[in-house]
Amino acid sequence: MVYNPLQYKTRHTEALTLNSYLRIFIALLLLVTASRIEAQKPQNDSAIMGYATPYRMEWSGNQGVFVRKALLKEPDIRQPLTFLHTDTGPKGSSKYLAWFLARDKGEFAILWCYLNDSGHDFWCWLYRFPSNQLTTVHFQGDYHFTPPVEPQPDSSVSNFRIGIAPLYEGPNFIYKDWSRRAGSLSKLTITPATPLNVKGSSTPETQEMTALNIIPLHDVTVPEKNGWRDSGWTELHTLAYDKERNPFYLILYSNATKGFVVDINRAHTYTADFGEKVVFGKSQQPEDPEVKTKENPPNTEVLTNTVKPYELYQIVLHNKTPHENPYQEVLLEADITTPDRKTWKVPGFWDGEGNWVVRFVPTKSGEWTYKTRSNDPELHNQFGGFTCANGESGREPLPLLQVRPNPTPHFALRDRVPLFPVALSFPTPDNPLSKTKKPEENFSLFQKQADALAELGANRLIGGFLLDTAMSTNEGGSLFIKNDPSIINPLFFQWLDRRVTYLNFKGIVPDIGIARNWDSATKPFTDSQLRWLWRYVVARYSAYGVIWNLTDNLNDGNQRDISAYAQLTRQVDSLKHILTARVSERAEGAPNIVLTQIEWLDYVTLQSTSLNALELLHNEERLQVIRDSSAAPDTIKARKRIWETYLRGGFWEFSPESNIELTEETRKAYLLCAKFFQQTRFSRLEPHPEMIGKPGETEQDRRNRRRSKQSIDAQPQLTEELKKLLKEQSQGSGVYTLCNPGREYVVYFTAGGSISLDLLEAVGTLKVRWYNPRTGEWKEDNAVMGGGYETFTAPDAQDWVLHIVRKERKPKTTEQRM
Repeated sequence: MVYNPLQYKTRHTEALTLNSYLRIFIALLLLVTASRIEAQKPQNDSAIMGYATPYRMEWSGNQGVFVRKALLKEPDIRQPLTFLHTDTGPKGSSKYLAWFLARDKGEFAILWCYLNDSGHDFWCWLYRFPSNQLTTVHFQGDYHFTPPVEPQPDSSVSNFRIGIAPLYEGPNFIYKDWSRRAGSLSKLTITPATPLNVKGSSTPETQEMTALNIIPLHDVTVPEKNGWRDSGWTELHTLAYDKERNPFYLILYSNATKGFVVDINRAHTYTADFGEKVVFGKSQQPEDPEVKTKENPPNTEVLTNTVKPYELYQIVLHNKTPHENPYQEVLLEADITTPDRKTWKVPGFWDGEGNWVVRFVPTKSGEWTYKTRSNDPELHNQFGGFTCANGESGREPLPLLQVRPNPTPHFALRDRVPLFPVALSFPTPDNPLSKTKKPEENFSLFQKQADALAELGANRLIGGFLLDTAMSTNEGGSLFIKNDPSIINPLFFQWLDRRVTYLNFKGIVPDIGIARNWDSATKPFTDSQLRWLWRYVVARYSAYGVIWNLTDNLNDGNQRDISAYAQLTRQVDSLKHILTARVSERAEGAPNIVLTQIEWLDYVTLQSTSLNALELLHNEERLQVIRDSSAAPDTIKARKRIWETYLRGGFWEFSPESNIELTEETRKAYLLCAKFFQQTRFSRLEPHPEMIGKPGETEQDRRNRRRSKQSIDAQPQLTEELKKLLKEQSQGSGVYTLCNPGREYVVYFTAGGSISLDLLEAVGTLKVRWYNPRTGEWKEDNAVMGGGYETFTAPDAQDWVLHIVRKERKPKTTEQRM
């Protein structure tokens, strides 16, 4: 073969040309493909980093995180942050209103952020579930924002379910047949929300939602001249659940029929036409004519159609629809219409299998009607009525207690008859159960203990904290099934019903509370688990004679959490039972004065080793109970502390959590003290240390004592003189007095002695007797005349009680009418 360089060059050139074309083609293909992929991928250069204690918000354009730093006993909460939607912001405030969603583990938050293209800080509306808190938050930190492409890809959370919705606390409203607690929508058509600055006439796809159950959450009022419109409006925000229990967040308006729907699970925003505007500030739905009938539906049971005032009334409903966890999935409430046309909102509760109960106590004679609301169709719109009338019914009225402020703070029955409390607890353990005994045998033991307390004169049973070991198990088993806080054991509560019923029958009002030691006992529970448990308990037992004692450990660290449960109690309890908690001492042993002023405390229980706390709180005009165990082993010391507590204006209880048992001698002393005061008009007696003087004191000494008390009465803030008197009294003579000046006087001598007693305001003959606090025996003394000063000397050097009363007006005996 002859070598031809020109031929070689030509062939080589052709090969190079083909390879180049191929490379160019491949490069172009890759470039086009990448461009298409890039075009399909949402691109956004937004960057938000905002801080507002205790929150932090981070957003990088495609993903982010919302953080709430640890509060009290709750740890940090970190939730993935997802973009929802962008609207035009209000003029003069911001360019955009950007919606974000954070959610995780059954909780979620929605953030409406007022943003510009960039800035150094921004404002945000923040809604958090399940706390149902809507607040404004001022975030600080540099940001720049470009509205992301809408709609965003699905970001569903697998098996995302939220707990029970909180109670609506906004103003009354009218929309269809919705109430403040529940409603329904048979059908709702939704359309993807229009992205900002999108032009064109393309018709977006619509979807149809059916069988929605609605739970109102809160309202939002937007003022006039808000940057969007000259006029203002009010929004109703609700939760909605479909048949699969998927949650949606709905926003309805008072000035438009169109609103928004947020799919919490898929993180998508839609618009919807709700058909009518929401009307705020008016009464709920007008009375339904069918409610007037007293005939009850086939799936409804009632105890009777005739009941006396202050007797428990019960409606039992049944459903056949299975629920995975009816305790948390189904809501039931009854609108109870009273004879004077007022409406009570009474929650119902699950009682096992397909049984549902609504309990309440009618307080007035006349015709009562009810109508139910529920997210279960079989329980919804059940109606009926009954008659409440005086007369014999074979059942005892419930022992319902209240705290009366006048003449002095005291306990009283529902008819305002004063009741002197005799508060005892079961011997340790509180709730003895033997695995070898059958439930009925255990309950028989409980009845014997209750009988013994009633024979002693007890009318209150202290303790009763559900999360304590002693209370969390009874004849029906444990409080929760398999120790799962989200699944209660109905049989446990059915046996607890029997216990509370029997105590009420014996004239005893038990405490029911959450936890003796709040911080440790509530730690295993989420806030939603604990709130739903307590809502269930209050709904179940508010128709009994009980006292809500939330905890024995109210302190600075947990008072915010406990106050939230106090608020929940007030919302659910239609009868407004007594609500309290024991205030812990500070580290130095002094009472926490700030906590004793919490408004929801109907009375203050103090765990205090010093009775001086009673004087420190004297001007608060609140009923005060000293929970005591410091003197229990020493009978003499314990007896003197009991009497000193009452004579200094408080009420005494033994602390049941102490490892020290209440001895028989101390219990006897307590009961003898109660027996004495039940023969007085104790509700009119208050401390008057200025009325006690030393024998032989001068007239000037007497005038100084009276002048000091008068100046304190005129200027309550001047308490130092009173404290000085009380200190001299407690450290000097060891004599204390309770008086209703002019009518009745009680003086306690801790160790005999003599006093001069001011009887200037008394008129006529006064009967004088001495009471032996060790035996309960009375000893008559010579009558005296009022209008001056009298000297009295105790029978011996032991402790004695002097009782003086106007002879023509015998003190009324207080019967323990329960």
